[in-house]
Amino acid sequence: MVQKYNLNRIGSLAIFDVSLRIFTGLSMKKIALIGDIVKSRELSDRKKIQTKLKRKLTSINKKTASLLSPLTITLGDEFQAVYKNAGEIFPDMFEILTAVHPLQIRFTLGVGEISTSINKKSAIGMDGEAFYIARDNMDMIKKNGSLIHIGGINNSVEKIVNLNLKLISNQVSDWNMNRLQIFFNLLKGENRYSRISKSLSISERAVYKNISSGSLDVIVAVFQEITEIINSSIENDK
Repeated sequence: MVQKYNLNRIGSLAIFDVSLRIFTGLSMKKIALIGDIVKSRELSDRKKIQTKLKRKLTSINKKTASLLSPLTITLGDEFQAVYKNAGEIFPDMFEILTAVHPLQIRFTLGVGEISTSINKKSAIGMDGEAFYIARDNMDMIKKNGSLIHIGGINNSVEKIVNLNLKLISNQVSDWNMNRLQIFFNLLKGENRYSRISKSLSISERAVYKNISSGSLDVIVAVFQEITEIINSSIENDK
């Protein structure tokens, strides 16, 4: 079971703590994202991959409005960020996956408070519940083989959410580049097959076949539901 970090207080201390966090802007839950390239140390062209990853993170940082602290490489093959909501997280994650394919990346999301000031220039030097959860879960999925795990959401649904993510991870691991890019387009809201086929230089039939055989529309719907669950966990903390 994922460890939860209870920051509740009692009595007058609770009133002081809540007031202080509201005043400093630290009261609301945030989303810490941590990413890690799978088996990166075994790569012969590791430096090239790191350069490609850095370029993609920089591109995403320029366009993602929900980022509070930008996607930042921290340990060569690992990166992290802080989001204010989950609206753009999954499209960002799959855009990163398309950049490094056929390599895989593990992603963990920790929903919780940030106990330090938000670093708006680089996602370093921060700490708190959200990061504790994400880091603990990263250690866990390195053992169980999942590519995506979320902690800190509603206890009643967290287990079923992560079981779904484990099933999806098993499929994503086998996707070729076309299927991954088709899914990314669907996830970011592009539902015109003609535009997807043109952007990927493949036929509309190939787009439809990938969506049908891979149940990509169903997986998109699952991510949309999970996005709502995460955002609800944040909203309920207001």
